Amino acid sequence: MEFIQGRVEPWIRDQRNRLMKVSWGPLQWRMRWPWSNERERRKKMQEEYELRRKQLEHLCIAVKAESVSDLQDILCCMVLSECVYKRPVSEMVRAVNKFKADFGGQVVSLERVQPSSDHVPHRYLLAEDEDTLFASFIGTKQYKDIMVDANILQGAIFHEDAVELPDGAETTKSPHIEAQSGKVDNSLNSLGSRSKQLREKSKPAVHRGFLARAKGIPALELYRLAQKKKRKLVLCGHSLGGAVATLATLAILRVIAASSPSRENEKVSVKCITFSQPPVGNAALKDYVNKKGWQHYFKSYCIPEDLVPSNSISSLFSSLQCTASTSAF
Repeated sequence: MEFIQGRVEPWIRDQRNRLMKVSWGPLQWRMRWPWSNERERRKKMQEEYELRRKQLEHLCIAVKAESVSDLQDILCCMVLSECVYKRPVSEMVRAVNKFKADFGGQVVSLERVQPSSDHVPHRYLLAEDEDTLFASFIGTKQYKDIMVDANILQGAIFHEDAVELPDGAETTKSPHIEAQSGKVDNSLNSLGSRSKQLREKSKPAVHRGFLARAKGIPALELYRLAQKKKRKLVLCGHSLGGAVATLATLAILRVIAASSPSRENEKVSVKCITFSQPPVGNAALKDYVNKKGWQHYFKSYCIPEDLVPSNSISSLFSSLQCTASTSAF
């Protein structure tokens, strides 16, 4: 026992001496209070919120959006007007998801994107977000689309509407008037010819190629689908697709205007947003839309680099050209 004690005690003294020679620095306690972390977190969240709010405000001003909701509709239409060109479906879905990620997933919140059947005359996409049903129409891509664009002659769009002429001019066809001698009175014939020309110019008319494509769009079925889902309906497209969207929207608005007032609560909001869309009709169509008070349903953006809107034949079309928001007619 004494032997063990004699061995242990020197070892203890040796270890104690070594510990005494170690230099200990000042002890530092870094305690982070939980309420301090929460305060910093809230401050960062507030700064992030203010930054995003300012970005959205500046973007609304840039695209002339009336509200954040309007901005979301415009950006969703922009994405869909680009993605409607994508094939196959997997490539289209990938492109939509990429754009959603680029915008943060909240500003562009598209879901359930579905292309039309292959047999339809004009390809389009259907998509939804929380409160909106989107229909996006493809622009010029194939040879047959170029032939549609080239069909620039105009045709009457409303065959059943009464035509109102300025200055109380007659709307009926001028009768065939013969003089007692059996000869036609040249002055009356000239008046009848001018009356006919005036009547033709006063009728709303549209690009025949665009009208032919628009007739193949189930516009009323899209509106009924929006009613069923209780969502607002937004039609959109680029170039030729924008022209088709405009005419489809016009068809829907005419049906809504003719519907019974008792079904007012069943109506849903309709809007048309287009990009680099060529003018679709004559001055009479524009006057008709303005008279009905429908101009606020249409919004068109002209991209300066796109030659389609700026190079339309001015003698056949009437439009307001600018680089931001323009009339669709």
